[in-house]
Amino acid sequence: MDDGIVPRSAPELLFQHLVASDSSLLTIEATCCEDGYVGRGASGEVWEAKYSSGRPPDQLEYEGVIALKILQYTLAGRRVDETTQNRFFKRVVKEVSLWSKLKHPNVLRLLGICLEGSKGYKRISIVMPLMENGSLVDYLQAHPNVDRLRLLRGMADGLTYLHGFDQPGPIIHGDLKCANVLIDGAGIPLLADFGFSMLMDEIRAEHITTTLLDINPRWAAPERLNPERYGLKPHEAFTKASDMYSLGMTIYEVCRCFPLGICRLKAFFP
Repeated sequence: MDDGIVPRSAPELLFQHLVASDSSLLTIEATCCEDGYVGRGASGEVWEAKYSSGRPPDQLEYEGVIALKILQYTLAGRRVDETTQNRFFKRVVKEVSLWSKLKHPNVLRLLGICLEGSKGYKRISIVMPLMENGSLVDYLQAHPNVDRLRLLRGMADGLTYLHGFDQPGPIIHGDLKCANVLIDGAGIPLLADFGFSMLMDEIRAEHITTTLLDINPRWAAPERLNPERYGLKPHEAFTKASDMYSLGMTIYEVCRCFPLGICRLKAFFP
């Protein structure tokens, strides 16, 4: 096995597991468009895509342009043992299965899943609507006079929905910032990139060191950056409160058009 890379047969196995474990997940045959690269998030690359058959499946109640989020199978570029790899697989299964059940106007919709790539190498991809206005960062630059209070209210409503999810438990976003808020054609903000989103009890059950997580200090709560200082284990720092801190930093980013500077953050973390 290459450093940090899951064997090529693993995506096929994971795909079969996903389909078998949740009948509500819709399998969609799609491929990335040439020159369709959109960007990279915490969980993988995003590409504009097209249906392999030229039209959406009959079961899919969506006729807009789609995007593929190609999941990455590395943990900070490190070699992972089989136990860690299996835990990562379970997280992916949980993330996708849970996402398919989320229904809120301020949470990005999951359309389905697909197995993308050539015969020699297949990759698990999440199928979702393509947001033509890009991220909130892009939108604010293109529309500097937009009603920012309306955008912030939508973000807060989406986060309230995630935190109030009760079956099987509240959802922690874990990576809230303007880059992870997408804007649809009507200017509605949608929370996206659930790279670290998981149920609270699952977070507490996992033992993942902070070195494996792509934490950005501009948006992360103090206990996320230095859990030991607060008497916490790394997985215990993912809470509703840490999400609310990130929301506060995102509000600052929206109002000032740039995130809180690293030099100013040093005052918070001596």
